[in-house]
Amino acid sequence: MMAAFPSGPTAVVLLVVLIYLVIRVFIVAHPKNERTVKEVFEDMLLEFAGAAIIVIGVLILPLFI
Repeated sequence: MMAAFPSGPTAVVLLVVLIYLVIRVFIVAHPKNERTVKEVFEDMLLEFAGAAIIVIGVLILPLFI
C-alpha cells in the first residue's frame, strides 16, 4: 500500500516551495517593515497562489513534452 505522501520530483518541488514561503514570511513579516497582519496575510496568499501556479506548471508541463 502506497503512502499518501509525495515522492520523487514532486516532493522536491513541494519542499522548495515550502522553504521559499517560509523565507518570505520572515522577510515580509519582519517588524521593521511596519506592516499590518492583514497586509502580510494578503501578500502571502498572493505568494502562495503564484507558487501553486509554478508547481502546477512544473508538474503538468512535462506530461505534454
